[in-house]
Amino acid sequence: MQLTTILPALATLVFPVVNAAAIDPWRPADWVSLGCYKDSREDRLLEFLSPLSGDKMTVVKCKYACRNADDSFNAAGLEYGGECFCGDLSDKILGRPTTGCLTECTGNENQTCGGPDRIDIYTVLDV
Repeated sequence: MQLTTILPALATLVFPVVNAAAIDPWRPADWVSLGCYKDSREDRLLEFLSPLSGDKMTVVKCKYACRNADDSFNAAGLEYGGECFCGDLSDKILGRPTTGCLTECTGNENQTCGGPDRIDIYTVLDV
């Protein structure tokens, strides 16, 4: 098993990858969690609110929505239990993860989808 550093800007995050050639960015399993971050309406970490946001949101649904968007974003974030935000990783996300992402997803009570002013962020393992 080799270790591949994901996102040099986030050098502290290192994930084991068994076979980098087998990574499929369309498959939700090939995404990794970057953690919980503080977010605000005035300065969103991820700019695009998915039209799929709402009552039946899950982590997998948000990842698919972001990868299938016209711009094929490389990051997906969940907030307030049912909001799905998409975008590309930027310097705004380089801060330290925080706590407070404790709100159950509206489509799966066994998953967390951010919280008030907190966003769970995932990125795809593009290699």
